[in-house]
Amino acid sequence: MTMKMKKLMIAGMLALGACGMLAGCGGGDKAASSAAKAASGKPAKIVAGMDDTFAPMGFRDDSGKIVGFDIDMAEAVSKEIGVPIEFKPIDWDAKEIELESGTIDCVWNGMTMTPERTKKLAFTKPYMDNIQVYAVLNDSAIKTPEEIKNLTVACDIASRAFEKIIKDIRPGVTEKEIASRLAHYMVMEGADTKPYGGIVISGAKSSLLHGIPDSKPIEYGDFVLMDYGCQYKGYLSDMTRTVVVGKADAKQREVYDLCRRMTEDTEASVRAGVTGTSCYEASLEAIKDTEYLPYNYTGIGHGVGLFVHELPNIGLNCENILQENSIMTVEPGLYIPGWGSGHHHKRRI
Repeated sequence: MTMKMKKLMIAGMLALGACGMLAGCGGGDKAASSAAKAASGKPAKIVAGMDDTFAPMGFRDDSGKIVGFDIDMAEAVSKEIGVPIEFKPIDWDAKEIELESGTIDCVWNGMTMTPERTKKLAFTKPYMDNIQVYAVLNDSAIKTPEEIKNLTVACDIASRAFEKIIKDIRPGVTEKEIASRLAHYMVMEGADTKPYGGIVISGAKSSLLHGIPDSKPIEYGDFVLMDYGCQYKGYLSDMTRTVVVGKADAKQREVYDLCRRMTEDTEASVRAGVTGTSCYEASLEAIKDTEYLPYNYTGIGHGVGLFVHELPNIGLNCENILQENSIMTVEPGLYIPGWGSGHHHKRRI
């Protein structure tokens, strides 16, 4: 602990201790602690409420003892100011109630300082500022030969599952049934675990970027969009296929053909040394002079590996440089509200 941090924590702890004693704990404990404070000028102890399931900040080890980074910090401050600290696990959703009732003197835990809370509670200066991020290896955009092999197998599994599910798609079968069977086929074809995602949507719902399958029966003439994937040795596949139940009408054929051309144009532009933006611009060539340009989605590809979304990205304002042995999806599409989508995508090395 740095000297500056220690001083901040001591000052904060003393302030919280004083506030806690004013709040009181009720019964004989309050009288005893008040007497001890009167004699020494310090509270007899400070009861700190905390979440004991928040590893690595505060949690129980194998023996049941409460440990963690926050615990170490609190005990160091307790020793410095000469006031024992008692940790009391609380219902985290009721932390303000615990403070107001006096059952605890302070909360020693990560806690978001919202404007509403700062009006009701006295916060110390933070000694740690946390944010949530996705973390991948720095070179995750570049895949090794073994990784490429595993990703290829994952894609092959998903492709074989598609060849099976296509025979099950017919009027009357629900979206949820198709999603369930598709997941089953991938597992039977060699996927590691239960496949993720499993978007199966039909008709006008196929225009939703990430729709959820439900009990809607598939109808004759529907577009059926499947956005799905599986895991093989930890590596993920991600693919989308769109089919028509029965015979496609003229507009469905037109939109599907445009999506196919957008995919082919994008694939032709993908190579080491170009930006994700330039590949996105290539995808617009097929639709730039059509009525469908406004229905284009601006994020049309991403890397895939141990995570379903990795670098590099392909889309508007994606200036990342594509590199050799990167693996990414190529997935331009047209999403027409109230009508549907002819979106389908492929993986590219």
